[in-house]
Amino acid sequence: MIDNKFAEAVALYRAGHYDTAVPLFEALAKQRHAEAQFYLGFCYDSGYGVPEDEAKAVEWYGKAAEQGNPDAQFELGLCYYTGAGLEADEAKAAAWFRKAADQGNREAQLLLGDCYYDGAGVDQDAAKAAEWWRKAAEQGDEYALERLAELKE
Repeated sequence: MIDNKFAEAVALYRAGHYDTAVPLFEALAKQRHAEAQFYLGFCYDSGYGVPEDEAKAVEWYGKAAEQGNPDAQFELGLCYYTGAGLEADEAKAAAWFRKAADQGNREAQLLLGDCYYDGAGVDQDAAKAAEWWRKAAEQGDEYALERLAELKE
């Protein structure tokens, strides 16, 4: 039943019917459905069907991230990286990027590489930066390919 409701909510979301999708995501999110929590966080982050609210986005991303959702882990890391909805903290950003990157999230792999290259929240390490950029590049990330090429110059 929960999976049917989630599939319905996603279909509504993808069709742009955010006002109808959000209550479904919210009901599922309150039942600890990690993917629904992620989508609800994204809706608050983007203002889809609800007023834009970075703090609520962080709250829902956090709940989903704690349950291991890699997309939510990436988004929570991004919030820490940029200071959206909470105080910026590069170390926490890098830690959340790492959790998502370890699960294959391409965007997290890219930004974790950037963190290592810049020494943002982690010790500066060009070899680790290259390692993470390579993983992102293997998934087709063009920016990661550019970063790797720049590193070799």
